[in-house]
Amino acid sequence: MSGAILNVPQAQAALRGGQGGGNATFAPQIHIAGDASEKTIQIMEAMLARENDKFVSRWRLAQKEVGQRT
Repeated sequence: MSGAILNVPQAQAALRGGQGGGNATFAPQIHIAGDASEKTIQIMEAMLARENDKFVSRWRLAQKEVGQRT
């Protein structure tokens, strides 16, 4: 997923795929070629935390929209 907000058909398809309300997991992977400084790691962790927050709010919004249309 690109991180875009799901439209209703996409959200419905995602929920159908999970059966019974569906579930989702935000699990990015980062591969570093070479060394990463402590500061770089802290920056990446902060970015991932922000993206996780966005993911959760987008998922809840999609569930709410699907619930209103069913």
